[in-house]
Amino acid sequence: MNSTHPALTRLAAWVAGYFNGAIKAAPTLAVFIDGDGVSPKDARKVLEHLPIEGRICVLRTYGNFTGKSAEGWAKLIRSLGVTARHMPSLVPGKNATDIALAIDAIEVLLTRSADTFVIVASDADFTPLACRLRESGKRVLVYGSRSTPESLRGACADFHDIGQLGSHPHPQVPSAPFWSSSRATLL
Repeated sequence: MNSTHPALTRLAAWVAGYFNGAIKAAPTLAVFIDGDGVSPKDARKVLEHLPIEGRICVLRTYGNFTGKSAEGWAKLIRSLGVTARHMPSLVPGKNATDIALAIDAIEVLLTRSADTFVIVASDADFTPLACRLRESGKRVLVYGSRSTPESLRGACADFHDIGQLGSHPHPQVPSAPFWSSSRATLL
């Protein structure tokens, strides 16, 4: 008499489906936030929306985290485990933050295995980055403001207006856990 527990039968079927390619792991996301161009409040809205897109494996923000928005960024960084790259204003009007973000995104492209790159910015200066990521076969999502230039909108697979994001955009879609660090946790 075969008395295999139903849970073990389901687990065996799931394992077989996973290794045969029938079950896909959620896409991994590399998220890069332009902290000089996006407020901490808007960054939080995006991060609440992202679990419907996949699992975050890289989460970084770049900017000058001093002044009036410092407290908001500090709360976001602490509460969500964001890696912050503080870029003090060395010369007014220069874009050291944008360059640091782009360098790190290309480093992740070449050294890690992220399926989707998420750029949280409204700056047309990120258009070449989005094009380069797309040329490498990566899905590129941009979250920006209503005024985001068409060049950046057109360089990505999907553009999302941060102002249009609700607190729970698609409740019928099961969301992935916020963070992921290994294939085993992607399941």
